[in-house]
Amino acid sequence: MSNGVLFGHDAAVGAWAFQAHNKVPHKFDRAIGIVDPQGQLIGAALFHSWNGCNATLSYYGKKTASLGIARTLAKVGILDLDLGRVTVVVPKKSKRLARGLLKLGFKVEGVQRCYFGHRDCPRNTGVRFVMFREQIAKLAELDIQKVA
Repeated sequence: MSNGVLFGHDAAVGAWAFQAHNKVPHKFDRAIGIVDPQGQLIGAALFHSWNGCNATLSYYGKKTASLGIARTLAKVGILDLDLGRVTVVVPKKSKRLARGLLKLGFKVEGVQRCYFGHRDCPRNTGVRFVMFREQIAKLAELDIQKVA
C-alpha cells in the first residue's frame, strides 16, 4: 500500500512537522500531510513565502516522497496557489535529494551560503532549485492552456 495525502488540517500538519523534525515554527501558507495506509501522519509539505507567483516548498518526512505525492503537490501549486514558480532549498551535502529534484524537472538556480547555519562552510550552504509553471503543470499532468 502507498502513502496518501491529508488536506484541510494545515495547523495540525504544520505543528507536527515542526515538532517531529525539531524545526523552529514559522508562518506557512498551505500544509499538506503525508499519511501512511493506517492514516498516521508521517510527513508534511509546507508551501511558505507565497507572494502570489512564487512559493517556497519545504518537505518533511524521510522516505515518504513518491512521484504521486510530487504530482499532487504540483496540482496544489497550480490549482490552489496559481504558482508561476516553486522554489526548494536543500543542503548542498544532500546529493540524493538533489538528484531526485532534477529528475522531477527542477533546475539549479544557485547556492545560498550560510542558509542552514551561521558559519560560512559547505555544511551550511543551501542549493536553490526552481521549477517554472510549464514544468509544474507537466508534473501535475495538467493542460496549462486550460488552467491559464
